[in-house]
Amino acid sequence: FIVHFFRADGSLEVLEVRQANSGRDPFPALLKRVRLPRNVTFSNQAQIGSDGVGDGEDFYNETDFRIGTTISVFGRNLLIIDMDTYTRDFYRKHFGLSESELVGLTADQEGVNHLEGFSAVDDAGEVTGYESHPIAFDALPLRFEAILNSRRPEDHERRFVVTFYKEDSTVSIFEGKVRNSGFVGGKFLDRTHLADLNTTQFYVGSEIRLNGFPFRLVGADAFTLGFMEMHADLFPASDFGRILRRLHDGLPNNGVQGFLNDLRHHAKPEIGLQAFHQCICRAGLDLSLHECLTLSRKFRPQSSDGTFTLGNIEGLFQSQR
Repeated sequence: FIVHFFRADGSLEVLEVRQANSGRDPFPALLKRVRLPRNVTFSNQAQIGSDGVGDGEDFYNETDFRIGTTISVFGRNLLIIDMDTYTRDFYRKHFGLSESELVGLTADQEGVNHLEGFSAVDDAGEVTGYESHPIAFDALPLRFEAILNSRRPEDHERRFVVTFYKEDSTVSIFEGKVRNSGFVGGKFLDRTHLADLNTTQFYVGSEIRLNGFPFRLVGADAFTLGFMEMHADLFPASDFGRILRRLHDGLPNNGVQGFLNDLRHHAKPEIGLQAFHQCICRAGLDLSLHECLTLSRKFRPQSSDGTFTLGNIEGLFQSQR
C-alpha cells in the first residue's frame, strides 16, 4: 500500500499498489481521502445524520508517521516501511530525524519481525501476513516534546524535540521553527552522551537539565508512549497497574465522591490532561502528569493528548471495587 498524507487539511488516503500475477483482483483504494481517527468505535447501529467523523475526535497527524510504526485504518493495522525522498527531507528538516531513523525496512511474505539489517524497498513493496512482534528496546529512540524551563519571556514560545537513545544513553535536541520568535530553529544539540541519564528521567512532566539547559518534557508521540508502556519495568510512569493502585489507595472511600464531584465541574463533557492533573493534586494525590496520561491511554490507546470522559474516570474506581 501507499499512504498519502495531506498537510493542508490533515487528511490521508491509502492506495493499493497493483502487482502482476498476485492472484488478487485490483482494488485501487483501501481508503479514500479523509481525516483518519486514531480510535474508532464500531457499532451495529446505523449512523444517521452523521458523516462518521466527529469534530471532537483525535486524528492522525504528521507527527505520527515514522518508519517502523503502525497506523490503524479502521481496524486494519498498516506498518510504515519506507518513505519517498521528499518525505524523508521533510522529516529531516522539520522534525530533526537522523539518517538511521529514515532507513526503510525489509518486507517479506512472513512480515517484519525485527528492526535490524534494514534495507530500502521499492515503491511496490508490500507487507503481507504481518504479525506484531516485540521490538528490541535499544533499536529505536524515544522522542519527547519539550520547552525551556526559563523565566525569560523570549523563551516561552520556543518548542523542542528531545530524542533519547537508550542504546548508548545519548541525547539529541531539535528546535522547531516558530514564526517571528527571533530563533531560526534546527539542531539545538547534536547527538551526544550526557552523564547520569537513565530511562527513569524521561517522562511527560519531567524537569531535566540537558547540556546546561533546563527543559520540561511536556509531551511525547504515540509511538514513544506505547513503547514505554510495553517496557513499564523501565518506565514506572507508564505502569498502568501500579498507577491504578496508587490512585485507589490514595483516596479513602469517603474521598472518592468529592474527587468525582470536582471532576464533574470540569468535564464538559471531556476533561483535558492538565485539568485532570490539577484535580489529582487538589485531592492530595501524588501522581505525575505522565501517570495521568497513562491512565487516559487505557481508554484511548492511540491517543497522546490525555483526554478523559467522566465515565472513563468513574470506571477506574469501579474496576477496583
